[in-house]
Amino acid sequence: MERLRAAGFKESEEPDVVLRLADRPVIEHAVRLPDPARMVGVHLVGDQVAELASTVLTSQEAGRAARDLVKVAGLTPVPCKDRAGFVVDALLFPYLNDAVRMYDSGYASIEDIDAAMRLGCGYPAGPFEMLESLGLAKVRDGLRALYAEYREPAFAPAPLLDQLVTAGVSRFPRP
Repeated sequence: MERLRAAGFKESEEPDVVLRLADRPVIEHAVRLPDPARMVGVHLVGDQVAELASTVLTSQEAGRAARDLVKVAGLTPVPCKDRAGFVVDALLFPYLNDAVRMYDSGYASIEDIDAAMRLGCGYPAGPFEMLESLGLAKVRDGLRALYAEYREPAFAPAPLLDQLVTAGVSRFPRP
């Protein structure tokens, strides 16, 4: 992580805390370490936020050290209760789901929705481009997990998304 290096921190053979840059659960990485109590997953969210995901094996000291390191790097630390990527998933997946609902209702074409979000909002990719890049099944499964935990209607996968994943389709059909 360049920001930590710029702040004067460096890698070590015997670190006090191990920061694992990740975008998915970190427990599988932690159990491979000699001392999993030092493990904290870090998921960078844009240029200003870093999610911190500790495992059940992570010590409180390692969690605090990771939080402080992220602050020194000029980022805002956001602790996540059980996995890295939670904040991103909880914000991104419903946005992608809404795009599917808009398309399915006939509101606009896939190309128009993608163009509107790229050109109108300045996003680097449209929602359907992101869906296909991330994987339809991954987004659908992430929505299912969020819905199971929170029962918020916005987290319920759009029927079209669910149907496409069930059919084994990896891209949205274009006319």
